[in-house]
Amino acid sequence: AEATGGYVDLSKPSPDPQDHYFCGRGYEDAIDKCLTNCPSGSLNDCPDGEICFFNTPCDARMQTMAPAPPSPSFSPTTPAPVVYSSKLNKYFCGFDFADAQERCEVWCPSGSDDDCPDGQLCFAFSKCHAVDVNGQTLAQIEKAKEEAAANGGVVGPPPDPTPRPTGKPIISAEVAMHRYSYCG
Repeated sequence: AEATGGYVDLSKPSPDPQDHYFCGRGYEDAIDKCLTNCPSGSLNDCPDGEICFFNTPCDARMQTMAPAPPSPSFSPTTPAPVVYSSKLNKYFCGFDFADAQERCEVWCPSGSDDDCPDGQLCFAFSKCHAVDVNGQTLAQIEKAKEEAAANGGVVGPPPDPTPRPTGKPIISAEVAMHRYSYCG
């Protein structure tokens, strides 16, 4: 096919005769389908039961198709983006409002109690902010737990933070008992 300035003119038939060789059970079948180009002119380019026909009105350049898009998921894989100033960033789950404020654990941007763990409700206008606390929805938390379990990781809440350094050595109760106890 001739190109002008890097573009192929698809408004005109290809001047290359091989672009017009197509397979079919008969000539009419080949021009009705324009499905399989046989540029070598050989039967070997055609599916079983079909032969290669020359000088068809079909054009191999027209067979280029965009790849099919991926199949959509059944539900969103991530929550829709929320503007930082949105009130939805302050919707969190808890057993009551005070619990939701204290935990800042499960973000429920839909405002629905269905997005909270069993027994918890979605409370609006908490002091929590989803962006500031890296808020995750229940679905995201459960997915992370499933992935951790599949990878042999520990599932559950993170361990409690270690205490702040005191500047004094900490010894076990057993060592302290032996060190500071006396008989007699």
